[in-house]
Amino acid sequence: MISNVRVILKQVKQDLMQSISMEYIRYILAFIIILLLISEFCFKVHMYSLVGKLSSYSFSVGDIFLNMFKGIKEFNPRDGNTFEMPTNYIFINMFLAFIVGNYPVKDLHGFGKNVLVRSKSRSLWWLSKCAWNVMIVLLFYAFMYGFSLAIGIVSDNVNINPTIDISKAMAYMNIEQTPLHMQISACIIGLIILPICTSMALSMMQMTLTFITTPIISYLIIVTILVASAFYKSQFLIGNYFMMIRNGSYITNGINSVQGLIIDGIIFFISLTIGYLYFNRYDVMNGNEGW
Repeated sequence: MISNVRVILKQVKQDLMQSISMEYIRYILAFIIILLLISEFCFKVHMYSLVGKLSSYSFSVGDIFLNMFKGIKEFNPRDGNTFEMPTNYIFINMFLAFIVGNYPVKDLHGFGKNVLVRSKSRSLWWLSKCAWNVMIVLLFYAFMYGFSLAIGIVSDNVNINPTIDISKAMAYMNIEQTPLHMQISACIIGLIILPICTSMALSMMQMTLTFITTPIISYLIIVTILVASAFYKSQFLIGNYFMMIRNGSYITNGINSVQGLIIDGIIFFISLTIGYLYFNRYDVMNGNEGW
């Protein structure tokens, strides 16, 4: 058991270094997108303060997080409102999917095939890729949240709770009526824990679908889930978990964060199990080779 864990950890370390060196352009593009989204938010706060929509050019770390995962209200064409795509969370997860979706299959038809032959264990190979998948998601979010925290330190406001003015003016949310301790709890779960867990569930689903179908088809399925979630509010369209404006902490009949975490866990482990069973019968020689 201990030896197997060591093998997995060694392989994960190797996968991290190899995936970054092989596909560093994808990582750079993803990080550029994060930087642009955060920079756009800072510029928007500045402009809002100049025209008097905000009392001052002051924002918290929580405001940056909320900008990433505010989402939109459920679209109802009978209201006469135009549909506005919540691009931030979609872009973030599209580029995360762009990173996750290709390497495992590509590696299997390259150096990973030698590792598989030496280890003589498809199970260990698959579990190591699952661990790599989780690590990529954690590193991705660590960069995004870490950069946001750095900006908060520079601006001297590392408060995780969004400010009332910015929440009203830019996220169209009134958090003033929610008690402070509930606000903090909702932000920790809704803006940090739930997005990370949802991205893990989507990434694991994508990796499994990549072996069953192709990397492109699996990528399109993930994008479809993200876009469909923008149109429909449903506990089972897990893209809703990225949208704080639909969270039950702030609206009635909203998305329940605890249920969301449970559903994320179910999707994650079902995907892991299906992938495990499928990969044990996967045709390594004739399977798809990535893109």
